[in-house]
Amino acid sequence: MSYPDCIFCKILQEELPYKFYENEHFLAMLDVNPLVPGHSLLVPKKHFSDAREFPPEVAQIYLPSLQTVLSILEKNLENIESFTVCQSIGEAAYQTVPHGHSHIIPRWEGDPIGPLPVDRAYPVKIRKQLDKEWAAEFIEKISFSA
Repeated sequence: MSYPDCIFCKILQEELPYKFYENEHFLAMLDVNPLVPGHSLLVPKKHFSDAREFPPEVAQIYLPSLQTVLSILEKNLENIESFTVCQSIGEAAYQTVPHGHSHIIPRWEGDPIGPLPVDRAYPVKIRKQLDKEWAAEFIEKISFSA
């Protein structure tokens, strides 16, 4: 099901240039305003306001999907040390898009993010527009090594 006012539902109906992983229920794409290179989103293909609404068949593939995305990023980003994986649920948690999704943020010692949650980092000026050339090269590298 798709919701006409949902930005992710609209995005999911288009050709996604920054998509790098997909299965029956989820897709992963680079965040267009990343905190760091490789900052990605894992998004269910059907509209669910958040993870509490995932039916069992979607919920049971969430963690394997996340593990696959982590593996792809780990193999294709240099010197990766850690990840922050988070999902804001509800307005008080600063969920700004009412379509459940998880942020997968590569982390390195001394990166500009500092401690999270993402809502603390969101308004800070460290978010930059995605470098489209870097993204295209990253996606191409993944398609050859996945």
